[in-house]
Amino acid sequence: MEGLTDLTLAEGEVIHLRVECTNCHLAPEGTMTLDPTEEIALNGSRGSAHLVFRCKDCRHENSATLVGGINRYLDAQAGSWAPMIELDCRGLEPVGFKPIGTWIAKGADSGTSFTEIDLEEGEWMDYDEKTGEAVSALEFQSKVERC
Repeated sequence: MEGLTDLTLAEGEVIHLRVECTNCHLAPEGTMTLDPTEEIALNGSRGSAHLVFRCKDCRHENSATLVGGINRYLDAQAGSWAPMIELDCRGLEPVGFKPIGTWIAKGADSGTSFTEIDLEEGEWMDYDEKTGEAVSALEFQSKVERC
């Protein structure tokens, strides 16, 4: 990131994950969506989760719950890995993250709000009129780590 701080997913957006069933190791095509504002009841349980799906191959019910919300990526972290989300997963393993949707950030020196950031192609550039300088989020990458 250059000239930006506090990069995070905009309010009301969903998290797009590629997942794999840990029971049969089938990975559904495309991404699954996890909505931080929606709690879905688990079958045969009093619990709930933010993402629930039944594997098409083995019919096992899998779930993931967002723990603690979505973190902000700060300018001080630029060039290093930083956790954006933490998930409590049951029966599924996240294997990828897609930055689909609208992201927001602030100008690192100006505080200018950037509210229409699109990272789906892996990069975004704009101009901060308050500082007279370019701002960008380039070479967006993600990785999944077990905690």
